[in-house]
Amino acid sequence: MNIENIIALVKPNLSPTTVKKYIGFVKKLNKLVSNEDEVKDTNFLDDYDKINEVLQSIKEANRKNYYTIILILLDDKKDTELYEKYNKAKMQNNLFLKTKKEDINVVNSQTQQDKIISIEEYDKLIELTNKDPKYKMDNLIFNILRYYPIRNEIGSFKLIGLEMYNKHKKSDIELKENFIVIGKRKIIMYRTNYKTANKYGNIENDIVERDLKKSIRDYVNDFNKGEGDYFFLNNNNEAYSHDAISLRLANTSNKFIGVKLSSSSIFKILLANKKGSTKEITDYIVNMSRIRPTDPKTVLQNYVYEKK
Repeated sequence: MNIENIIALVKPNLSPTTVKKYIGFVKKLNKLVSNEDEVKDTNFLDDYDKINEVLQSIKEANRKNYYTIILILLDDKKDTELYEKYNKAKMQNNLFLKTKKEDINVVNSQTQQDKIISIEEYDKLIELTNKDPKYKMDNLIFNILRYYPIRNEIGSFKLIGLEMYNKHKKSDIELKENFIVIGKRKIIMYRTNYKTANKYGNIENDIVERDLKKSIRDYVNDFNKGEGDYFFLNNNNEAYSHDAISLRLANTSNKFIGVKLSSSSIFKILLANKKGSTKEITDYIVNMSRIRPTDPKTVLQNYVYEKK
């Protein structure tokens, strides 16, 4: 197996020095796992538990290099469970290096901390808007973002029944708008128009929270929403643009709790209020990143700090 060629295909801009270093890591890891000097193929990486056991004996600062080269070698298996395991392990290791302790908080940069409120304060916002009939729409939006922190496409959803939705999925007619799909028991959030759609494609999120599902059904009934109707309308009975929904979120949150929130700051609030072990937080970051969606590595680099 030509390790150098694989590295060149996946990471063509690496320096010769870095490539040489990575080749050395692969040979050392292969020797530790299979006790063979020659690296014949990448099959030795299939035994994740054994690889991970070996890597635990290596210092965290060096361990990250091994995870990097492993992911390079498995680049053609990005959609596999094996790749996902190594990717999560790398994130956990990076998270540990960044915080140097097991129990951590996730917070945003200092310039944004004025918008980072506690989850209790955010839940209070949901509670307050729920009490005011004029803010039923805002309440549902904040409620959805509490569990599914998407971007400003929150204002673009249309309603579609599950039966019609399934017909579209079985046909060649692609749904080109964002929908909340309502079935007798099932509710799905389907997105095709959002910021990172070119990278991640169409996304389905099953809404599983019982209270949230009830809130959505109540909203549909209260506002007599039918198939094809926009979920959220402005005063002119038009769908919200991204800028308009952002302004609406800011004005409503400022009215009720004195803080102007956005879909972005709500995402940061959820991260900021998650506490636990590196594994628990890594799993949470990966899950939230998939929902948004964005690269978990971007979240890790930009939003994870040790709380002072």
